[in-house]
Amino acid sequence: MITAYEFDARGVSTGATRQVGDGDGLPLGWTRAAPPALESGQSAVFDGRSGWRVVTSEPPWPPEPVPGSVTRRQGKQQLVVAGLLGQVQAAIDAIGDDTERQLVQVYYDDAETWERDHPQLLSLASALGLADGQVDDLFRQAADRQ
Repeated sequence: MITAYEFDARGVSTGATRQVGDGDGLPLGWTRAAPPALESGQSAVFDGRSGWRVVTSEPPWPPEPVPGSVTRRQGKQQLVVAGLLGQVQAAIDAIGDDTERQLVQVYYDDAETWERDHPQLLSLASALGLADGQVDDLFRQAADRQ
């Protein structure tokens, strides 16, 4: 039996250990390599290639995954909360290409779900002046709306 050491999604040691057989595989988030001894204010971070390193500030948590789609209701409610709903129609009306403007309008009004990477959603986001990261955040927040 050998000791395995746990690390979180950022690679930071959790301090948890468990005994495993020499030939046993390890689940994601565990390693056989022991973390280094630490002083106050230090953390051990495991990256899988070069092993453990000592840091004085822990890395940030990775962002939540961006959902691939949200319902139209979730999306519109999030636009209300973000203060953007009142700007949507003017942004659609300002799209210069007549066909694209109509496609975006139909998508906004009639799609039951809004897909994160749909061309008309991307056109609407651009017309609203939203960067990709802002759209990602809106989708994450909208997905939480029950």
